[in-house]
Amino acid sequence: MSLPLRATWSTPQGLLTAIEPGPAEVKHAAARLADFYNDPHNAALLTNTIRFTPDDVVQLFADARAEGTRPLLYHRGGELVGDGDLRNITGTDAEIAVLLGPRALQGLGLGRRFATMTLALAYEAMGLLRVHAMIRPENVGSLRMFGALGFTKDDSPMARSFAEEDDDVCLSLGKTEFLAGAKEALAEIRLDVSESVETRGGSGEMRGARG
Repeated sequence: MSLPLRATWSTPQGLLTAIEPGPAEVKHAAARLADFYNDPHNAALLTNTIRFTPDDVVQLFADARAEGTRPLLYHRGGELVGDGDLRNITGTDAEIAVLLGPRALQGLGLGRRFATMTLALAYEAMGLLRVHAMIRPENVGSLRMFGALGFTKDDSPMARSFAEEDDDVCLSLGKTEFLAGAKEALAEIRLDVSESVETRGGSGEMRGARG
């Protein structure tokens, strides 16, 4: 079994952490995650059709892990502020999803920082070569964020295979382009593929969802 992913980044906006949670950490975070997912603005962007309970969140994570997804919880200064994941993982490619939960924190650049940390884990820790993002055309904020990270439109058969809807905007970014464009950030991000908080015997305040 792969060791849990973990990245930390000390920024002017606080200490940011992206950590792959274990079951106990997901359970601890489930109520707050449900609030994030059920927020009307977030739910519209995520195209959620149900109202999540904490138990639904726990099951969502369990199902995702069973399918090979690598989920992440995002924290700022120890406070859970969002979640994301790397899903549909092949030997070289994966799809990224990022959600910054609190409305008050959206639009301030934090989502871009967490996405950068997730990409660093994808390319540096997991050895992937290309990451894809499937964005709804009305999700202007996510289109802008991924564009700023260097993602470009990709309608190749591989990219379109990740799409859930015919009108999803398919974007992708290769490892070489990411490493060249994120040198400053990568010099500050610490990657630690090691034991999870619960494995070490601690308790964590973990996790958040997509965009």
